[in-house]
Amino acid sequence: MYVLTGAPEQKESFKHWAENTARFWLESFGLRGIDDAYSSESLSFLWAWEGEFVGSWPHRLVARRQEFLQSIDLDMYGGDENAAILEHAKYTLNSLTPPVVLTEYLHVLERMIEKIRTVAVRSMKSPQKFKAYLQQSIDIHQQSHLLDRLSLELAEQRNLLEYEMEGLEALTSSFPGRADANLRDDALQSIEWRKDFLTRQVSYVRNAFSEFVALRNTSVNYSLQRYVLWLSIIATVASVIGTVAAIISVVVSWTAVKQFLNEVMHITF
Repeated sequence: MYVLTGAPEQKESFKHWAENTARFWLESFGLRGIDDAYSSESLSFLWAWEGEFVGSWPHRLVARRQEFLQSIDLDMYGGDENAAILEHAKYTLNSLTPPVVLTEYLHVLERMIEKIRTVAVRSMKSPQKFKAYLQQSIDIHQQSHLLDRLSLELAEQRNLLEYEMEGLEALTSSFPGRADANLRDDALQSIEWRKDFLTRQVSYVRNAFSEFVALRNTSVNYSLQRYVLWLSIIATVASVIGTVAAIISVVVSWTAVKQFLNEVMHITF
């Protein structure tokens, strides 16, 4: 949370000041686009963002000191302005917790799904051991399970979630044409959209990989059947050779017996 001191109070003056006079100073604190943030009379909220040269910035809640203190009795806080601002901002901060946590959770899932998708596509291009395919299939189903569980929880806890985020209704959009949009509704819609998007991505990877593994198993089974066929042919030929050899052996033995009987016992056949 930031506390901004000395900024113009009027909306148009503040916008001009943020876009021109204090633009680079604000960006150095990660307050880029504060004039287009979700704002109330004294608070502004900016979602986390990543810059090519400045790195990443977390979610930021900005209180404009002069406007915020107008409705606060500082005597209750011993004249400590920062303590008064923090105490009165707790309601908004508590309301921000659910959407921020869910957004970050979905962001983590998105990175994991991207990694799994990359590994799955790479493995489909180059042969691997069945154990590797099994592990990748387990990873894909784990991510699918997490998204299914999240969908179930969001559906069942929707009313509670909206209640916990009531403090965000006062923060309205500053974008042209969206004056009626507030942070609570937009955050819920964004969470639902990202969840559905990731679900579709996981479903695509799961189906594609499952089909690939099934084809791979069919190919392996076909190869095994071919080997079994050749082994069967070899075994059959060996059996025939063995049978012929046995017959020849019997014939030779019977000839020797007849010769012995003829010579010794003078029995002829």
